[in-house]
Amino acid sequence: MPKRVAIVGAGAGGTSTAYFLRQLHARQSASDTLDITIFEVHDRIGGRALAVNVSEERVLELGASIFLTSNRIMYESALAFSFPFVEESEGSTLGLWDGAQFAFQTTGKGWWDTIRGAWRYGTSPLRASKASQEAATKFFRSYQQGPKGGPFRGLEQWLAVQELLEYITVSGKAFLGSQGVGELYQREIVEGANRVNYSQDLTSSHSLAALITLAALSGDTRTVSGGNARIFSEFAKRSGAELVLGPGKGRVTLVERREESGYWVETEDGERRDFDAVVVAVPLAHNAIRLLLPPTSPYTLRRSTLYPPSTTFVELHSTAVIGQLNPAYFELAPDSSLPDSVIFINPAPPTPSLPPPFHSATKHHTYPDGTSLYKLFSTAPPDQVVASLFLPGAKVAATKSWRAYPHLPPTDPSEVPPIVLDEDSAGGAVLYPGAFERVFSTMESACVGGRNAARLLGQSWGWVVDGGFPDGPDSKPVKAKF
Repeated sequence: MPKRVAIVGAGAGGTSTAYFLRQLHARQSASDTLDITIFEVHDRIGGRALAVNVSEERVLELGASIFLTSNRIMYESALAFSFPFVEESEGSTLGLWDGAQFAFQTTGKGWWDTIRGAWRYGTSPLRASKASQEAATKFFRSYQQGPKGGPFRGLEQWLAVQELLEYITVSGKAFLGSQGVGELYQREIVEGANRVNYSQDLTSSHSLAALITLAALSGDTRTVSGGNARIFSEFAKRSGAELVLGPGKGRVTLVERREESGYWVETEDGERRDFDAVVVAVPLAHNAIRLLLPPTSPYTLRRSTLYPPSTTFVELHSTAVIGQLNPAYFELAPDSSLPDSVIFINPAPPTPSLPPPFHSATKHHTYPDGTSLYKLFSTAPPDQVVASLFLPGAKVAATKSWRAYPHLPPTDPSEVPPIVLDEDSAGGAVLYPGAFERVFSTMESACVGGRNAARLLGQSWGWVVDGGFPDGPDSKPVKAKF
Protein backbone atom coordinates (compact mmCIF):
# COMPACT_ATOMS: atom_id res chain seq x y z
CA MET A 1 0.00 0.00 0.00
CA PRO A 2 1.34 3.47 -0.82
CA LYS A 3 1.90 6.12 1.80
CA ARG A 4 -0.34 9.02 0.84
CA VAL A 5 0.63 12.49 2.02
CA ALA A 6 -1.37 15.69 1.58
CA ILE A 7 0.52 18.96 1.79
CA VAL A 8 -1.46 22.19 2.16
CA GLY A 9 0.43 25.09 0.61
CA ALA A 10 2.92 25.33 -2.26
CA GLY A 11 5.31 27.86 -0.76
CA ALA A 12 8.75 27.25 0.70
CA GLY A 13 7.52 25.06 3.56
CA GLY A 14 5.16 22.89 1.55
CA THR A 15 7.35 22.26 -1.48
CA SER A 16 10.46 21.60 0.62
CA THR A 17 8.50 19.06 2.67
CA ALA A 18 7.57 17.24 -0.55
CA TYR A 19 11.13 17.42 -1.88
CA PHE A 20 12.82 16.11 1.26
CA LEU A 21 10.14 13.46 1.76
CA ARG A 22 10.84 12.14 -1.73
CA GLN A 23 14.60 12.20 -1.05
CA LEU A 24 14.12 10.22 2.16
CA HIS A 25 11.84 7.69 0.45
CA ALA A 26 14.42 7.11 -2.30
CA ARG A 27 17.02 6.16 0.32
CA GLN A 28 14.96 3.37 1.87
CA SER A 29 16.06 -0.13 0.85
CA ALA A 30 12.51 -1.47 1.03
CA SER A 31 9.41 0.61 1.61
CA ASP A 32 5.91 1.26 0.39
CA THR A 33 5.40 3.56 -2.55
CA LEU A 34 4.90 7.23 -1.79
CA ASP A 35 2.17 9.45 -3.24
CA ILE A 36 2.30 13.18 -2.50
CA THR A 37 -0.44 15.69 -3.27
CA ILE A 38 0.13 19.44 -2.87
CA PHE A 39 -2.97 21.63 -2.50
CA GLU A 40 -2.56 25.35 -3.21
CA VAL A 41 -5.36 27.93 -3.30
CA HIS A 42 -3.49 30.13 -5.80
CA ASP A 43 -2.74 29.11 -9.37
CA ARG A 44 1.02 29.33 -8.89
CA ILE A 45 3.81 27.86 -6.78
CA GLY A 46 5.92 30.04 -4.52
CA GLY A 47 3.83 31.34 -1.65
CA ARG A 48 5.26 34.69 -0.57
CA ALA A 49 8.01 34.53 -3.20
CA LEU A 50 6.69 36.32 -6.28
CA ALA A 51 8.65 37.83 -9.17
CA VAL A 52 6.91 40.06 -11.72
CA ASN A 53 7.89 41.41 -15.13
CA VAL A 54 7.94 45.18 -14.70
CA SER A 55 9.34 45.92 -18.16
CA GLU A 56 10.62 43.96 -21.13
CA GLU A 57 14.07 43.44 -19.65
CA ARG A 58 13.43 43.60 -15.88
CA VAL A 59 12.04 41.10 -13.38
CA LEU A 60 11.55 42.25 -9.80
CA GLU A 61 10.82 40.28 -6.63
CA LEU A 62 7.76 41.67 -4.87
CA GLY A 63 7.93 39.09 -2.10
CA ALA A 64 10.76 37.22 -0.40
CA SER A 65 13.75 38.75 -2.15
CA ILE A 66 17.07 37.47 -0.85
CA PHE A 67 18.77 34.60 0.92
CA LEU A 68 22.30 34.20 2.21
CA THR A 69 24.93 31.91 0.75
CA SER A 70 25.13 30.34 4.21
CA ASN A 71 21.43 29.45 4.00
CA ARG A 72 22.27 25.94 2.97
CA ILE A 73 18.94 24.69 1.69
CA MET A 74 18.17 27.71 -0.46
CA TYR A 75 21.69 28.35 -1.73
CA GLU A 76 22.81 24.78 -2.31
CA SER A 77 19.50 23.92 -3.97
CA ALA A 78 19.89 26.84 -6.38
CA LEU A 79 23.37 25.60 -7.24
CA ALA A 80 22.19 22.00 -7.62
CA PHE A 81 19.43 23.14 -9.97
CA SER A 82 21.92 25.27 -11.99
CA PHE A 83 19.91 28.45 -11.47
CA PRO A 84 21.85 31.67 -12.18
CA PHE A 85 21.76 34.56 -9.73
CA VAL A 86 20.87 38.19 -10.28
CA GLU A 87 23.96 40.36 -10.69
CA GLU A 88 23.87 43.15 -8.14
CA SER A 89 25.21 46.60 -8.95
CA GLU A 90 28.14 47.97 -6.98
CA GLY A 91 28.57 51.31 -5.29
CA SER A 92 24.95 52.17 -4.54
CA THR A 93 24.23 54.82 -1.93
CA LEU A 94 21.87 54.75 1.05
CA GLY A 95 20.13 57.49 3.01
CA LEU A 96 18.52 57.20 6.44
CA TRP A 97 15.56 59.59 6.54
CA ASP A 98 13.94 60.39 9.92
CA GLY A 99 11.06 62.45 8.58
CA ALA A 100 12.89 65.75 8.88
CA GLN A 101 16.43 65.16 7.64
CA PHE A 102 18.86 62.57 6.36
CA ALA A 103 20.46 61.41 9.59
CA PHE A 104 23.19 59.56 7.70
CA GLN A 105 24.11 58.88 4.07
CA THR A 106 26.65 56.56 2.50
CA THR A 107 28.77 57.62 -0.47
CA GLY A 108 29.15 54.30 -2.29
CA LYS A 109 32.89 54.36 -1.55
CA GLY A 110 33.37 51.40 0.75
CA TRP A 111 36.51 52.52 2.54
CA TRP A 112 35.22 56.02 3.19
CA ASP A 113 31.84 54.77 4.39
CA THR A 114 33.62 52.41 6.78
CA ILE A 115 35.59 55.30 8.28
CA ARG A 116 32.50 57.51 8.59
CA GLY A 117 30.50 54.65 10.09
CA ALA A 118 33.20 53.93 12.68
CA TRP A 119 33.30 57.62 13.60
CA ARG A 120 29.53 57.75 14.04
CA TYR A 121 28.78 54.37 15.61
CA GLY A 122 32.03 53.35 17.30
CA THR A 123 32.29 49.66 18.13
CA SER A 124 28.54 49.03 17.90
CA PRO A 125 28.67 47.47 14.40
CA LEU A 126 31.29 44.95 15.57
CA ARG A 127 29.36 44.12 18.73
CA ALA A 128 26.12 43.67 16.80
CA SER A 129 27.81 41.49 14.19
CA LYS A 130 29.35 39.29 16.90
CA ALA A 131 25.94 38.75 18.52
CA SER A 132 24.38 37.92 15.16
CA GLN A 133 27.09 35.40 14.30
CA GLU A 134 26.75 33.67 17.68
CA ALA A 135 23.02 33.17 17.12
CA ALA A 136 23.61 32.00 13.55
CA THR A 137 26.12 29.39 14.74
CA LYS A 138 23.38 27.95 16.95
CA PHE A 139 20.80 27.99 14.14
CA PHE A 140 23.06 26.08 11.78
CA ARG A 141 23.27 23.17 14.20
CA SER A 142 19.95 22.20 12.62
CA TYR A 143 21.90 20.84 9.64
CA GLN A 144 24.04 18.50 11.74
CA GLN A 145 23.77 14.79 12.39
CA GLY A 146 22.72 13.61 15.82
CA PRO A 147 20.36 15.17 18.38
CA LYS A 148 20.76 18.75 17.16
CA GLY A 149 19.63 17.71 13.68
CA GLY A 150 16.31 16.34 14.89
CA PRO A 151 13.67 15.67 13.83
CA PHE A 152 11.75 17.71 16.39
CA ARG A 153 8.13 17.31 17.48
CA GLY A 154 7.79 20.84 18.84
CA LEU A 155 9.26 24.26 18.25
CA GLU A 156 10.09 24.70 21.93
CA GLN A 157 12.16 21.50 21.79
CA TRP A 158 13.97 22.70 18.66
CA LEU A 159 14.74 26.09 20.21
CA ALA A 160 16.00 24.49 23.42
CA VAL A 161 18.31 22.03 21.65
CA GLN A 162 19.78 24.79 19.46
CA GLU A 163 20.14 27.06 22.53
CA LEU A 164 17.97 29.76 20.96
CA LEU A 165 15.23 30.03 23.60
CA GLU A 166 16.76 33.08 25.28
CA TYR A 167 16.51 35.14 22.09
CA ILE A 168 12.72 34.95 21.78
CA THR A 169 11.99 36.04 25.35
CA VAL A 170 13.52 39.50 25.11
CA SER A 171 13.07 42.44 22.73
CA GLY A 172 15.67 43.28 20.13
CA LYS A 173 16.33 46.60 21.83
CA ALA A 174 16.93 45.06 25.25
CA PHE A 175 19.15 42.28 23.93
CA LEU A 176 21.32 44.51 21.75
CA GLY A 177 21.67 46.93 24.64
CA SER A 178 22.89 44.08 26.84
CA GLN A 179 25.55 43.33 24.20
CA GLY A 180 26.88 46.88 24.30
CA VAL A 181 25.30 47.99 21.01
CA GLY A 182 24.74 51.74 21.19
CA GLU A 183 21.36 53.44 21.00
CA LEU A 184 22.24 55.39 17.84
CA TYR A 185 23.28 52.28 15.89
CA GLN A 186 20.22 50.42 17.11
CA ARG A 187 17.82 53.15 16.01
CA GLU A 188 19.40 54.18 12.73
CA ILE A 189 20.78 50.93 11.34
CA VAL A 190 19.24 47.88 13.02
CA GLU A 191 15.75 49.22 13.58
CA GLY A 192 15.64 50.83 10.15
CA ALA A 193 16.56 47.52 8.55
CA ASN A 194 14.19 45.63 10.86
CA ARG A 195 11.35 47.77 9.55
CA VAL A 196 12.28 46.78 6.02
CA ASN A 197 12.60 43.12 7.00
CA TYR A 198 9.62 42.75 9.35
CA SER A 199 7.83 46.15 9.55
CA GLN A 200 8.47 46.14 13.30
CA ASP A 201 10.51 48.24 15.70
CA LEU A 202 13.13 46.80 18.03
CA THR A 203 10.95 47.34 21.09
CA SER A 204 8.05 45.31 19.65
CA SER A 205 9.96 42.36 18.14
CA HIS A 206 12.10 39.73 19.82
CA SER A 207 15.86 39.72 19.51
CA LEU A 208 16.08 36.80 17.07
CA ALA A 209 14.30 38.94 14.46
CA ALA A 210 16.85 41.71 14.97
CA LEU A 211 19.77 39.29 14.64
CA ILE A 212 18.35 37.89 11.39
CA THR A 213 18.08 41.45 10.11
CA LEU A 214 21.70 42.11 11.05
CA ALA A 215 22.83 39.01 9.18
CA ALA A 216 21.13 40.20 6.01
CA LEU A 217 22.85 43.59 6.35
CA SER A 218 26.36 42.18 6.33
CA GLY A 219 26.01 38.77 4.69
CA ASP A 220 26.59 37.54 1.17
CA THR A 221 23.09 37.55 -0.33
CA ARG A 222 21.63 36.05 -3.50
CA THR A 223 18.48 36.27 -5.60
CA VAL A 224 17.66 33.67 -8.24
CA SER A 225 17.43 35.11 -11.75
CA GLY A 226 13.80 34.87 -12.82
CA GLY A 227 12.58 34.66 -9.24
CA ASN A 228 13.26 32.72 -6.05
CA ALA A 229 10.02 30.80 -6.57
CA ARG A 230 11.89 28.80 -9.22
CA ILE A 231 13.50 26.86 -6.37
CA PHE A 232 10.10 25.92 -4.95
CA SER A 233 8.75 24.96 -8.36
CA GLU A 234 11.75 22.68 -8.78
CA PHE A 235 11.17 21.19 -5.32
CA ALA A 236 7.62 20.34 -6.34
CA LYS A 237 8.70 18.95 -9.71
CA ARG A 238 11.42 16.72 -8.26
CA SER A 239 9.09 15.46 -5.54
CA GLY A 240 6.79 13.98 -8.17
CA ALA A 241 3.82 15.45 -6.33
CA GLU A 242 0.37 15.82 -7.82
CA LEU A 243 -0.37 19.55 -7.91
CA VAL A 244 -3.92 20.70 -7.17
CA LEU A 245 -3.87 24.45 -7.78
CA GLY A 246 -6.44 27.22 -7.77
CA PRO A 247 -9.55 28.32 -5.85
CA GLY A 248 -12.11 25.63 -5.22
CA LYS A 249 -10.15 22.46 -5.83
CA GLY A 250 -6.93 23.79 -4.26
CA ARG A 251 -8.44 25.43 -1.16
CA VAL A 252 -8.47 22.97 1.74
CA THR A 253 -11.34 23.66 4.14
CA LEU A 254 -11.29 20.59 6.40
CA VAL A 255 -8.82 18.07 7.80
CA GLU A 256 -10.54 15.35 9.82
CA ARG A 257 -9.20 12.25 11.58
CA ARG A 258 -10.74 9.08 10.15
CA GLU A 259 -12.33 6.58 12.53
CA GLU A 260 -9.63 3.92 12.18
CA SER A 261 -6.52 5.73 10.97
CA GLY A 262 -5.58 8.36 8.43
CA TYR A 263 -7.27 11.64 7.57
CA TRP A 264 -9.94 13.08 5.35
CA VAL A 265 -9.01 16.22 3.41
CA GLU A 266 -11.89 18.22 1.99
CA THR A 267 -11.59 21.11 -0.47
CA GLU A 268 -13.84 24.06 -1.19
CA ASP A 269 -15.43 22.33 -4.19
CA GLY A 270 -16.65 19.54 -1.89
CA GLU A 271 -14.20 16.83 -2.94
CA ARG A 272 -13.12 14.57 -0.09
CA ARG A 273 -9.96 12.43 -0.25
CA ASP A 274 -8.22 10.22 2.29
CA PHE A 275 -4.53 10.39 3.23
CA ASP A 276 -2.19 8.73 5.69
CA ALA A 277 -0.67 12.05 6.75
CA VAL A 278 -1.32 15.76 6.30
CA VAL A 279 1.23 18.59 6.40
CA VAL A 280 -0.30 22.03 6.94
CA ALA A 281 2.26 24.38 5.39
CA VAL A 282 0.20 27.58 5.48
CA PRO A 283 -0.33 29.96 8.43
CA LEU A 284 -3.27 28.67 10.47
CA ALA A 285 -3.80 32.17 11.87
CA HIS A 286 -5.44 33.42 8.66
CA ASN A 287 -6.41 30.31 6.70
CA ALA A 288 -9.94 29.03 7.29
CA ILE A 289 -9.06 25.35 7.70
CA ARG A 290 -11.13 23.36 10.19
CA LEU A 291 -9.12 20.72 11.99
CA LEU A 292 -11.39 18.04 13.47
CA LEU A 293 -8.91 16.12 15.59
CA PRO A 294 -9.33 14.06 18.77
CA PRO A 295 -9.68 15.91 22.11
CA THR A 296 -6.39 14.36 23.27
CA SER A 297 -4.40 15.61 20.25
CA PRO A 298 -1.67 18.25 20.74
CA TYR A 299 -3.72 20.50 18.44
CA THR A 300 -6.74 20.40 20.75
CA LEU A 301 -4.72 20.67 23.94
CA ARG A 302 -2.57 23.56 22.72
CA ARG A 303 -4.86 25.23 20.24
CA SER A 304 -4.46 28.65 21.87
CA THR A 305 -0.79 28.71 20.86
CA LEU A 306 -1.77 28.33 17.19
CA TYR A 307 -4.24 31.22 17.05
CA PRO A 308 -3.10 33.90 19.53
CA PRO A 309 -3.69 37.57 18.67
CA SER A 310 0.07 38.11 18.56
CA THR A 311 0.31 36.01 15.40
CA THR A 312 -1.71 38.43 13.32
CA PHE A 313 0.26 39.15 10.19
CA VAL A 314 1.63 42.50 9.06
CA GLU A 315 -0.27 43.95 6.12
CA LEU A 316 2.37 45.26 3.71
CA HIS A 317 2.33 46.75 0.22
CA SER A 318 5.24 45.91 -2.08
CA THR A 319 5.26 48.16 -5.14
CA ALA A 320 7.40 48.45 -8.26
CA VAL A 321 7.63 52.12 -9.28
CA ILE A 322 9.26 53.56 -12.40
CA GLY A 323 10.11 57.20 -11.89
CA GLN A 324 12.33 59.57 -9.92
CA LEU A 325 12.35 60.43 -6.24
CA ASN A 326 11.11 63.93 -5.50
CA PRO A 327 13.73 66.15 -3.81
CA ALA A 328 10.93 68.36 -2.47
CA TYR A 329 9.69 65.48 -0.32
CA PHE A 330 13.03 65.64 1.47
CA GLU A 331 12.92 69.46 1.59
CA LEU A 332 15.77 69.73 -0.92
CA ALA A 333 16.29 71.88 -4.01
CA PRO A 334 14.98 70.45 -7.33
CA ASP A 335 18.47 69.69 -8.67
CA SER A 336 19.65 67.96 -5.48
CA SER A 337 21.22 64.52 -5.66
CA LEU A 338 19.41 61.80 -3.73
CA PRO A 339 20.59 58.42 -2.43
CA ASP A 340 19.84 55.36 -4.51
CA SER A 341 17.90 53.88 -1.62
CA VAL A 342 16.10 55.48 1.31
CA ILE A 343 15.10 53.86 4.60
CA PHE A 344 12.65 55.64 6.90
CA ILE A 345 13.98 55.50 10.47
CA ASN A 346 12.54 56.64 13.78
CA PRO A 347 13.44 60.19 14.74
CA ALA A 348 15.13 60.92 18.04
CA PRO A 349 13.21 60.78 20.30
CA PRO A 350 10.91 58.21 18.61
CA THR A 351 7.26 58.99 17.96
CA PRO A 352 5.61 55.54 17.98
CA SER A 353 2.15 57.03 17.51
CA LEU A 354 3.15 58.18 14.02
CA PRO A 355 3.77 55.20 11.70
CA PRO A 356 6.19 55.91 8.84
CA PRO A 357 4.54 56.63 5.48
CA PHE A 358 6.94 54.12 3.91
CA HIS A 359 9.64 51.74 5.11
CA SER A 360 12.03 51.84 2.17
CA ALA A 361 12.45 52.85 -1.45
CA THR A 362 15.24 50.91 -3.16
CA LYS A 363 16.60 51.56 -6.66
CA HIS A 364 17.05 48.41 -8.76
CA HIS A 365 17.70 49.74 -12.27
CA THR A 366 18.14 53.00 -14.20
CA TYR A 367 16.63 53.38 -17.68
CA PRO A 368 18.11 55.39 -20.59
CA ASP A 369 15.52 58.16 -20.13
CA GLY A 370 16.80 58.87 -16.61
CA THR A 371 13.95 57.21 -14.74
CA SER A 372 14.67 54.35 -12.37
CA LEU A 373 12.96 51.22 -11.13
CA TYR A 374 12.31 51.29 -7.39
CA LYS A 375 10.86 48.77 -5.00
CA LEU A 376 8.73 50.50 -2.40
CA PHE A 377 7.68 48.92 0.91
CA SER A 378 4.84 50.65 2.73
CA THR A 379 1.99 49.96 5.10
CA ALA A 380 0.19 53.01 3.70
CA PRO A 381 -1.64 52.62 0.35
CA PRO A 382 1.00 52.80 -2.41
CA ASP A 383 -0.85 55.39 -4.52
CA GLN A 384 -0.66 57.88 -1.65
CA VAL A 385 3.03 57.26 -1.06
CA VAL A 386 4.00 57.38 -4.75
CA ALA A 387 2.15 60.68 -5.25
CA SER A 388 4.24 62.42 -2.58
CA LEU A 389 7.55 60.54 -2.66
CA PHE A 390 8.07 60.57 -6.46
CA LEU A 391 8.07 63.28 -9.11
CA PRO A 392 4.91 63.65 -11.22
CA GLY A 393 4.72 61.06 -13.98
CA ALA A 394 5.94 58.16 -11.87
CA LYS A 395 4.29 54.89 -12.88
CA VAL A 396 3.25 52.01 -10.65
CA ALA A 397 4.41 49.02 -12.71
CA ALA A 398 3.16 46.37 -10.28
CA THR A 399 1.97 46.13 -6.70
CA LYS A 400 1.15 43.32 -4.31
CA SER A 401 -0.50 43.52 -0.92
CA TRP A 402 0.76 40.83 1.42
CA ARG A 403 0.05 39.32 4.76
CA ALA A 404 3.80 39.40 4.79
CA TYR A 405 4.98 38.02 8.11
CA PRO A 406 3.67 37.64 11.65
CA HIS A 407 4.22 40.09 14.45
CA LEU A 408 7.18 38.73 16.37
CA PRO A 409 6.86 39.99 19.95
CA PRO A 410 8.97 38.65 22.82
CA THR A 411 7.37 35.30 23.58
CA ASP A 412 7.23 32.87 26.49
CA PRO A 413 8.64 29.55 25.23
CA SER A 414 5.55 27.72 26.50
CA GLU A 415 3.44 29.74 24.07
CA VAL A 416 5.13 28.56 20.88
CA PRO A 417 2.97 26.14 18.88
CA PRO A 418 3.49 22.40 18.46
CA ILE A 419 4.71 20.92 15.19
CA VAL A 420 2.92 17.58 15.65
CA LEU A 421 -0.81 18.40 15.80
CA ASP A 422 -2.04 14.81 15.83
CA GLU A 423 -0.88 11.21 15.44
CA ASP A 424 -2.79 8.02 14.67
CA SER A 425 -2.07 4.39 15.46
CA ALA A 426 -0.63 3.64 12.01
CA GLY A 427 2.19 6.19 12.03
CA GLY A 428 0.20 8.91 10.30
CA ALA A 429 0.12 12.47 11.56
CA VAL A 430 -0.97 16.05 11.01
CA LEU A 431 2.13 18.25 11.06
CA TYR A 432 2.50 22.02 11.15
CA PRO A 433 5.94 23.17 9.94
CA GLY A 434 4.53 26.71 9.96
CA ALA A 435 5.14 26.67 13.71
CA PHE A 436 8.66 27.87 12.87
CA GLU A 437 7.21 31.18 11.73
CA ARG A 438 6.44 32.13 15.30
CA VAL A 439 10.16 32.89 15.68
CA PHE A 440 11.51 33.10 12.11
CA SER A 441 9.99 34.35 8.89
CA THR A 442 12.46 33.55 6.13
CA MET A 443 12.58 31.24 3.14
CA GLU A 444 15.38 29.23 4.73
CA SER A 445 13.62 28.69 8.06
CA ALA A 446 10.49 27.60 6.18
CA CYS A 447 12.62 25.02 4.36
CA VAL A 448 14.17 23.90 7.65
CA GLY A 449 10.62 23.39 8.93
CA GLY A 450 9.72 21.45 5.79
CA ARG A 451 12.75 19.19 6.09
CA ASN A 452 11.91 18.57 9.74
CA ALA A 453 8.33 17.61 8.81
CA ALA A 454 9.57 15.17 6.16
CA ARG A 455 11.91 13.52 8.64
CA LEU A 456 9.18 13.28 11.29
CA LEU A 457 6.95 11.38 8.87
CA GLY A 458 9.80 9.14 7.77
CA GLN A 459 10.65 8.38 11.38
CA SER A 460 7.03 7.52 12.24
CA TRP A 461 6.97 5.03 9.33
CA GLY A 462 10.19 3.35 10.38
CA TRP A 463 12.38 4.88 7.69
CA VAL A 464 16.07 5.59 8.18
CA VAL A 465 16.30 9.35 8.72
CA ASP A 466 19.76 9.63 10.29
CA GLY A 467 22.16 11.96 8.56
CA GLY A 468 22.96 15.62 8.24
CA PHE A 469 22.15 18.00 5.43
CA PRO A 470 20.62 17.42 2.97
CA ASP A 471 19.88 13.86 4.12
CA GLY A 472 23.25 12.21 4.01
CA PRO A 473 26.73 12.79 5.45
CA ASP A 474 27.46 16.29 6.62
CA SER A 475 29.60 18.44 4.38
CA LYS A 476 32.04 20.93 5.85
CA PRO A 477 30.57 23.57 8.17
CA VAL A 478 29.62 26.93 6.73
CA LYS A 479 30.48 30.32 8.12
CA ALA A 480 28.01 31.31 10.79
CA LYS A 481 25.63 33.77 9.22
CA PHE A 482 21.90 33.41 8.86
